[in-house]
Amino acid sequence: MGPDLLKCWRVEAKILVVDDEDFLVEIIREKLELEGFQTEGAGNGVEALERLSTFHADLMISGIRMPVMEGVPLLRRCQDDYPDLPVILMTAGSSLTEQEAIKIGAAGFISKPFSWDDLLKLIKSVMT
Repeated sequence: MGPDLLKCWRVEAKILVVDDEDFLVEIIREKLELEGFQTEGAGNGVEALERLSTFHADLMISGIRMPVMEGVPLLRRCQDDYPDLPVILMTAGSSLTEQEAIKIGAAGFISKPFSWDDLLKLIKSVMT
């Protein structure tokens, strides 16, 4: 991404990445950290809520289908406990559509597999 896109972000912004695919979480975190973000990762909704109690995220990117607690219940819990936290939902085959995700309160929605540029554009639009 070019410098114009990066100007829109607060360098100190914190992003929590949640998904049961460890490899995906690590790749997204690594790329976000190269862009200047602080990141944490979690493998499901329960772990995400534990991380949020100490890692005061500015944005959360969460998968939908995960063990223990899935993305939609996590989104709803965050709406109650962290009402100012925007949540981007990502999916690889959920029956949830982008319109439905936005309707239930997601700040954004992206389907896997996605391009890195598309994810960065979505993050920019949510954080500005």
